Amino acid sequence: MDWTRVPGGTLNAASQRVLSQLGDQADTVLDRLKIDPDFVKRVAQFMINNGEKQIPLETVSQRDARLIMGPNFFGIRDAIAHFEIRPTEEQCATLAQVPFSEDLLLFCRNSHVLVAVFPLSVMDILAMYPHHFSSRHQPWHHDKQFANNKGTVSWQLVSKEPAADSINQTWKRQQTLVLPEDEIPTAQIVTYAMVAHLLVGNERLFGNVLVRTQDLERSPGQHGAIIAPVAVGDFGNHGMRFDTYGGVNAQENTGVATVKKNLIAA
Repeated sequence: MDWTRVPGGTLNAASQRVLSQLGDQADTVLDRLKIDPDFVKRVAQFMINNGEKQIPLETVSQRDARLIMGPNFFGIRDAIAHFEIRPTEEQCATLAQVPFSEDLLLFCRNSHVLVAVFPLSVMDILAMYPHHFSSRHQPWHHDKQFANNKGTVSWQLVSKEPAADSINQTWKRQQTLVLPEDEIPTAQIVTYAMVAHLLVGNERLFGNVLVRTQDLERSPGQHGAIIAPVAVGDFGNHGMRFDTYGGVNAQENTGVATVKKNLIAA
């Protein structure tokens, strides 16, 4: 409704409530409202935004990356829509510049997904989308560190497939197959990317394959418990699962996950 159609009583009551909060600064603020149109716009926008500062949701760098990656892009707007994120100014500033070159994005546009990762743990995501997980109620990993690690705000360029030739290889061998420009991500990043890409791209990353991550957990072994990488995947209609039972041995359905290194930050 245009302000000219608001009843006079409502206008007067609202004006008095605002002015009463200005205290002994009322004359200064009112004088500025009278002479500074930009100040008026900022005050009005602040009220329209329910008292929250307006945050730019897409920079030129992000827009260019989105246009290159197409359906393989999950940005700030997507995180707001699907993960109910309320990004802070600091988080938006961290994500303002996509840290991958245009040439790299063009090279990876079909093989990778570019994801704006926010601090959400595996258990946070499970609580939002339990039907995307095979173990929904008190899963074995509910109290594990990797499942409660919220991670940090970052852009991640995640490969849609395990590292080349890494399936059915030992953990030791898989680590040597990671390219110099790549690195092994955490289970939090992989889980976030898998759910995010399904929500916007309607594609299940890794199919029925598990991918090992950099997170390590105790795993039952033939000669006692060992420390093994957490594997994530097998993302079929029954939901993704988490596994350490393969230990560090070669498994016919297990590869290793990779993301592109952030060379700008380095």
